[in-house]
This record gives sequence, structure tokens and C-alpha cells, in this order.
Amino acid sequence: MASQPSKKLLFLDFDGVLHPTSAHGQGLLSKAPLLEAITDEDCRIILSTSWRFQYSLEELCAKLPEKVSIKVIGMTGAPYIGKHSRYYEIISYVSQLDCKPVQWRALDDAYWEFPVGCPELIRCNPNTGITEREISLLNGWLGTSSQVPAL
Repeated sequence: MASQPSKKLLFLDFDGVLHPTSAHGQGLLSKAPLLEAITDEDCRIILSTSWRFQYSLEELCAKLPEKVSIKVIGMTGAPYIGKHSRYYEIISYVSQLDCKPVQWRALDDAYWEFPVGCPELIRCNPNTGITEREISLLNGWLGTSSQVPAL
């Protein structure tokens, strides 16, 4: 894996984050435009969603708003089988990067896939998906502030 231009990575889940888990059809990825509020130029996105098993990186990026998709630089790899699977998939990805140390956050609703109290997890409510609260937490970590776009 080539070195990445950023040392801040956001690992992004889709279900329960970019839409409520109950969403269907037109409601899928309805919250993705909220990620346009991430204005830090150095922050890059890694897709950690299980959608990566059905779609290519190019297909997934095509489903996201352009201002979000241009920040996507990859996907986590093979599934980890066991406790805290999403966390270990992320750790595996980060350990393969040439540039270290890396700061990362995971935007995810599946808290059980992370160790209890994991400071890198920004937990979304699966019934609502991402809200202004999670965007504010992300921008606080990034040291930026911006207006959250209206949906």
C-alpha cells in the first residue's frame, strides 16, 4: 500500500450512519450530504462498510456526493471473524500504511464491533443515522468548524 497524504483517516460505515437502518430505496445514503461539512483538506475517508463486499470502490464512490467521494482513498480489507471485528479490520488497515502515526476515527452505529470505551469511535444512532452532533464531534477532532448542510 502506498503512503497516504493524510495522517487523519475517517473510517465510514453506511448502514445506520448514512441512513437509518430501516431505510429503503430513495432513503438509502440520504444522510451522506452531511459529510460535506467536513472541511479539513487533509482528512481522508476509508470505507469500512459491509457494502464493500458487494460493490467495488468505484461503485461505492459513485453513490456518494462528489465532495465526499473525492476524499475516499480506499476500503478496509478482508473481514475479521471474532469479537470487535470492525475495530480489528481498521487496525489491520492502519498497520499497513507507510505513514505513521495515523490518527483515525470511525463513524459507525455498530458499537459492539469496537472495544468498550473505544475513543476513536464516533457512534451514530442506527435509528437516525448521522446528525449534526456527529459532524460536530468530527470537526472538533479535526480542529475545524463549519456549517452543517441542510438536508
